[in-house]
Amino acid sequence: MTRGYGHFLGFIGDWVRFARRDDLPYRTLGVSEAADDAEIEQAYLRLMAQYQPERLAGLAGSLRRRAQKKAVEIDTAYARIRAMRRRAVSVQTAVARSDERAMPAALVWLALALIAVVILAWMGPMRDLWAPVQASPDIAALPSRPASPAITAPPPPVTAPPVAEAEPPVRVEQMLVLMPSEPAPAQPMPQAPPTLSGEAALVEAIRVGQLRPASGSDVSRWAMRWSEVNRRSLPASFEERTRFMNSYVIQKDFTIPEGLNGANAVIFLLDTRVPYPRGSPGHSLVLDLSTGACMGVTCRMFLD
Repeated sequence: MTRGYGHFLGFIGDWVRFARRDDLPYRTLGVSEAADDAEIEQAYLRLMAQYQPERLAGLAGSLRRRAQKKAVEIDTAYARIRAMRRRAVSVQTAVARSDERAMPAALVWLALALIAVVILAWMGPMRDLWAPVQASPDIAALPSRPASPAITAPPPPVTAPPVAEAEPPVRVEQMLVLMPSEPAPAQPMPQAPPTLSGEAALVEAIRVGQLRPASGSDVSRWAMRWSEVNRRSLPASFEERTRFMNSYVIQKDFTIPEGLNGANAVIFLLDTRVPYPRGSPGHSLVLDLSTGACMGVTCRMFLD
């Protein structure tokens, strides 16, 4: 009974101490005031797990009492944070409800003000109609005009004012719009870019990703596939004849340019799942990495 009373007094004391500062409970749990409810709950459970009774069984009496006091502080801080947050939510709800109640009242006052403005605007012109109509003055009551004296001398002759000579009307000439006698020269049609050929076309194809320079492993892979299909080794003359030829791997849809004849002939390696190139290979070779085939008019000469 005494121990329970002491715990109750300690709880009341901690509650009063926490009430002095709102950030002290957050500091006790090791979180910030901006943390959400999930983070606060995780911090509370993590700290309380450190002070469970089964973990304190082997400690000395003073250490066990200190750990129990720390557990009480953690529990009190968690309860304080939940109370403060419930109070904040209730205050926000009350403010929102008061705003909702104040909105209809503001609309009523606004409607009354508009009605008053309309009434005043309508009553202003009507006020002039209510004013008493003043009686027009009696014509008979006006003083009579005195009679003019008798004319003894004849009036001077009245001469008509000279009539000013009318100015001749101004002629308004229409402005003639001069049209060009000859039509404007037609704009030259944009010319298509020149078609590249030879090595320049291969460099452009590498730039746009249609080709890539082949490596020794690419040629070796085709040679192995050719040997599997034909069941014999690749002739030694093939390597000697193609040693100084440039090799390229076709990676996308590609059109073989012109000018790849004679010393400009190259080797094209057709990658898997890539369509066969358009155009004539000329003296160049097209080696299929999937089937091991060789396409071109010079294949027989290189493989015999």
